[in-house]
Amino acid sequence: MGKLNFLDKIFNRFIKIGAVFGGACLIALTLLITVGIIVRYFGRAIPGIYELTEVIIIGGVGFALAYTTYMKGHVVVELLTERLPQRIRLAFETVTYFLSAVIWGAIVWASYNFMMDRWLGEKTDLIQIPLFPFRLIWEIGLILTTLAFLLNSIKAFMKMKDW
Repeated sequence: MGKLNFLDKIFNRFIKIGAVFGGACLIALTLLITVGIIVRYFGRAIPGIYELTEVIIIGGVGFALAYTTYMKGHVVVELLTERLPQRIRLAFETVTYFLSAVIWGAIVWASYNFMMDRWLGEKTDLIQIPLFPFRLIWEIGLILTTLAFLLNSIKAFMKMKDW
């Protein structure tokens, strides 16, 4: 259990760093949209603002997904499991988190392959921002999400074992 706590603390730091980065992306996105609205009010437009919002939101969403998964903040429906004994509920939780990790692992793999197929030449249309750094940020968020599911599965299994 000591190694798991150590691993959990390290992972918690990565998640918090990602959450701060994601929050900074959302603040930047909010400021960009606000400036865009103000400028449009005066009859002008900022070229490429839609492209900028598309790439900036990647950091916010990718790391928010990982943070919410790690903190178990997603909606959980316990209609069928609430009356089961604690040990069986923990078994369901363990399996559910593990299967989620497997599914997200497949998404990571597919996203990685997609990123590597297009890593050099892909840019936004109007202002020619290279997409590779943003795809890499997205990939990191997906990896953290997968690891969060896996870590939650291990923690649920350890609780079940102690029960």
